[in-house]
Amino acid sequence: MTNQHHVTHTCLKHPLIITLLASILMLFAILLTQTSLAQAEELIQQDTHIPNQSTEQLLDSNNSHLAGPPIILTHYGMVLPQPRPDPRSVFPETEPSLRIFIENQSGIAIDSDESLYRLKSGEGLSNLLKRAGFDGQMRESAIQHIQNHRSLRRLPIGFPVYAIAPTDHTPGGIRISLNNEQDLSLYYNTEDKEWRSIRSFRPYEYFLTYISGDIENSLYKSSISAGMTDAMFNDFIHIMSFSVDFQRQIRAGDEFEALVEYRRDMITEKVVPGGEIYYLSLKLSGEKIEYFRHQQASGSVGYYDHLGVSAYRTLMRTPINGARLSSGFGNRKHPILGYTKAHRGADFAAPTGTPIMAAGDGMVEYSGWNGSYGRYVRIVHNGTFKTAYAHMSGISKNVRSGARVNQGDIIGYVGSSGRSTGPHLHYEIIVNGSHVNPLTVELPSGNPLTTNEKIRLAENIEIITKEMSVRGIINYASIQFSQRLALQQK
Repeated sequence: MTNQHHVTHTCLKHPLIITLLASILMLFAILLTQTSLAQAEELIQQDTHIPNQSTEQLLDSNNSHLAGPPIILTHYGMVLPQPRPDPRSVFPETEPSLRIFIENQSGIAIDSDESLYRLKSGEGLSNLLKRAGFDGQMRESAIQHIQNHRSLRRLPIGFPVYAIAPTDHTPGGIRISLNNEQDLSLYYNTEDKEWRSIRSFRPYEYFLTYISGDIENSLYKSSISAGMTDAMFNDFIHIMSFSVDFQRQIRAGDEFEALVEYRRDMITEKVVPGGEIYYLSLKLSGEKIEYFRHQQASGSVGYYDHLGVSAYRTLMRTPINGARLSSGFGNRKHPILGYTKAHRGADFAAPTGTPIMAAGDGMVEYSGWNGSYGRYVRIVHNGTFKTAYAHMSGISKNVRSGARVNQGDIIGYVGSSGRSTGPHLHYEIIVNGSHVNPLTVELPSGNPLTTNEKIRLAENIEIITKEMSVRGIINYASIQFSQRLALQQK
């Protein structure tokens, strides 16, 4: 044992032997790699999309009902991506009533209709179900089923629960809402004394509503009075914010228009707003700015004018909502220093804590304290444009140097840090190293449409214009459903 160790140690110390061994190992690795690549290339050329296992082989015979879509593997082991299905194609629609649901599931005719129970102050779901006529064992097992689908810790007062109490011959049932679109329905199987539960989507019928009005004191108040929701108004402002300076261009008497989508819940009969905006316009001092929603063949959605120019620009002129322009670009008497000094950005006065958005996609170049600027963020958008944001009360946690941000992301909040006389956002746009006026600089639009997409946009505009001419509510679920499909696909 000692002699063998001595021989091995002596050989390894000899440089010629070490070089020879390394060369042999390298040659072996090259031959092995070439063989593997040749085999892989041969398999790829045969067929890269034929599954190497059947669906039956991939399913567990004892749990086949739990399996998802078949897993497709290529010959060389790569898992092919599977498209994610639309949830509405996976789950059924909610039945018109709980009684019909129970009858369809059990095959037993139910004499009574459901009753609506609402959660009282200080009451839990178990006590509500007791009021509805369910015994302790039924309540306990029903709650276990429901907890698998939603939390029951913070149910609001007045939370609605539809219920039909069981009898000696008929099963009972419960229905609750999981969210704005989905329900959970349960029925009690009298044979095995167990609950069965089914998730479902409430069916909707779709409408388009034309909204218009004159601006009196503020665009917000006039829009809400005309029928917009807060969500619609925010979308309206975001789309228009690339073209309109809301602090200086809006005047009393200016006009606005929008064609927006609503949904009516066919179970609760409630109108659910907040759908897509298909058309929007502002007429400012007689000049009309209008955009049409267009979905490209690739699936991306944008807003374009008649010529196919995108509403979106590389940068937002005012990356903050509801602010007032308090100081413009150019020379001014500095409010603290007291002498005339170049103001290299625009100031927007707003309450402390107002969210500040990234004006465009880009990478954070600097994030942190920056002398008189206070809490400060600078973003590089491309080789030409940078933007800077100063005097913030706080910077968002993920906005660090080197981080990527998207247009509209919240990067910080209005404050008065640094050399500042009050809460406001100091906003700068830097073009090729020079500061420019954010309110007047020419900003390039988004990616231009191809010739084919411009043709499809023109067809879309024709459809939307026809709907605008109706100037009222259009039932998309019936007379205009084909038009709605066309709008979604174009």
